[in-house]
Amino acid sequence: MNYIKIFLASSIVEFEHERTSLKEYISTLNDIYIRRGVYFEFQLCENLSNAVALGRKQDEYNAFIREAQYFYILIGKKAGDYTIEEFDVALKAFRESGSPKIYTYFLTLPEGQSAEESTLQFMQRMDRELGHYYTTFSHIDAVKLNLLLEICRDPLAGGQVKLEDGKAILDGKSVLSIENVPVYSKNETIQKLLKEKRELEEEYSALMGMPESDAVIRMRLSNSSKRNEITEQLHTLEMDVLGLCRTMSEKRQLGQSINWRERKALEYIDAGNYEAAVEILKDPVWKEEVRQAEERKRLAKELNEQADADIREYISGQRTRIQTIRSTGINAEKAREITGIYEEISVLAEDNQLDMDVLYDYTSFLDDQNQFTKGIQVVEKLYKWYEQKAGVTEQEKARLFNLMGNLYSDNRNFSSAETAYRKTLEIYSRLAQEDPAAYEPNVVMTCNNLAILLKNTGRFKESEESYRKALEIYSHLAQEEPAAYDPAVATICNNLANLLSDTGRFKEAEEFYRKALEIRTRLAQENPAAYESDVAMTCNNLALLLSDTGRFKEAEEFCRKALEIHTRLAQEDPAAYEPNVAMTCNNLAILLKNTGHFKEAEEFYRKALEIYSRLAQEDPAAYEPDVATTCSNLALLLVDTGFLQEAKELLQKVYQIYIKYPHYADKAEKVRRYLESLS
Repeated sequence: MNYIKIFLASSIVEFEHERTSLKEYISTLNDIYIRRGVYFEFQLCENLSNAVALGRKQDEYNAFIREAQYFYILIGKKAGDYTIEEFDVALKAFRESGSPKIYTYFLTLPEGQSAEESTLQFMQRMDRELGHYYTTFSHIDAVKLNLLLEICRDPLAGGQVKLEDGKAILDGKSVLSIENVPVYSKNETIQKLLKEKRELEEEYSALMGMPESDAVIRMRLSNSSKRNEITEQLHTLEMDVLGLCRTMSEKRQLGQSINWRERKALEYIDAGNYEAAVEILKDPVWKEEVRQAEERKRLAKELNEQADADIREYISGQRTRIQTIRSTGINAEKAREITGIYEEISVLAEDNQLDMDVLYDYTSFLDDQNQFTKGIQVVEKLYKWYEQKAGVTEQEKARLFNLMGNLYSDNRNFSSAETAYRKTLEIYSRLAQEDPAAYEPNVVMTCNNLAILLKNTGRFKESEESYRKALEIYSHLAQEEPAAYDPAVATICNNLANLLSDTGRFKEAEEFYRKALEIRTRLAQENPAAYESDVAMTCNNLALLLSDTGRFKEAEEFCRKALEIHTRLAQEDPAAYEPNVAMTCNNLAILLKNTGHFKEAEEFYRKALEIYSRLAQEDPAAYEPDVATTCSNLALLLVDTGFLQEAKELLQKVYQIYIKYPHYADKAEKVRRYLESLS
């Protein structure tokens, strides 16, 4: 068991509620981390009156602080003598050994109240003597979020955290609401989207109470599509806010050197004032100061540490500016602004050979913006620099190669993508031999990327090998942490089964489909919203395989189960799930036709056709091919049952769709010939 010590220094009376809340929070985290072999020892100062009579209890606290990995201090209206003593002990230990990490929080006092002299003096000491970045807080959840992010960065603890729907999710479990954290609650874009989402939900509820009609169904579909779009925007914004919070967490550590402008900007962000933060970071005077720093370096013709420090601080501030802009939502105008900032600081980094990893961030941004060619140009500059520079870590190289692989793949340069992925895999595999817990997930990620690439280029055997390697590692990790890795095991099983099915190895494919289904069914019992759609998709895949191998009865059972789930989900979210309903109806109809149940097969074909036709009105390019396929299937059934006239009408519709799209010319010709044969 690895023990991580955390000390909380604070006023005994003023922060009684916050101390209790943090203690309960640490207990929640321990419930998750104890399975990882990690336990957090949380020590907080208690009322010392009785302890003093037994000796100096404070000495025991101080000893704990010297051994702690994290030291948090909460200062309110008054900074007490014991609290200051605890800070001094932590500071001395940090200067001697680099531990504990120190985080200082000052409470935002209610309007009309002011801090006492002890607090004001302590704040001045932070500024003048230590140059330490502290933060203000109005709710203890801000401290909890910082603690969570630091724990996840800690090599001993680790963990994957994300923000979703106003909750911090750790390894798939909600551990903290961030609705009281200003960086979230005062983000105007997020709050605007949340309001729009609530209004759409109310509108949809009203539509559900209206009599069924084509017009009402179209309104539900439109409503659902808008809600999906907003939800996606929210989740993207939440992850950008999380990235910003990570940056602030790193920069508020003792020992970090940041320009006074960036420090002030971080204070604004802590308070949820994004606009003020951006304004101070784009100060034109700062840009001129950096130009002067470069000029000093040029004239000196030798190492100028102060000039380098000034340039580094400017690059750091502009990266924070980019993150701040991203956290308020990206549109075309903001994307251009961010690109301009990246261009400026990338040139600054290259010219001065400082903080070259900014090129990695720029490349990632370009990849997100689908600017693959430009992204490749930037990442190749960084690659050349890595080749020339000593001291580049293996982790940095692997991260770079993985990004190169993604870009080359997105740009359909599959040969270069494969080379990059294999270099990534080589490095991560080597690192995982020394530290499996830290690097095995990276090995799996790369194996999965490589497997997808190999399958898409028709190299099924190599793709299978890569999938199996990923599955082996994920299965091992899932034994230790099922909550974290079971979903990934199910995904790889499903992907591998798809590959095996495509290559005619139905028995093995069935085994992997059933394993994926067992895991996803179990996960859906605990979290239906997250996993029911996965259950339905695996049921559909398994039904197709069973049908192909002549086990029609069992295939029908799985197909009907998939249809039941998709239909239920589509009632709440038509835009997301109605295409799945139509697909499953079509698959079930094919199965029923093959088993001689023509009447019911016709019903499901017509239901699929009704949905696809409605969807095609909104998005012809996406859904007209599905309309054509379903019309063809229904027409063939009608031919077999003697309804030739309607079959011809449907086939004529198919022909009219296919001739609209050049890549369907061959299909159009086949339909035309078949129509002639029916005349």
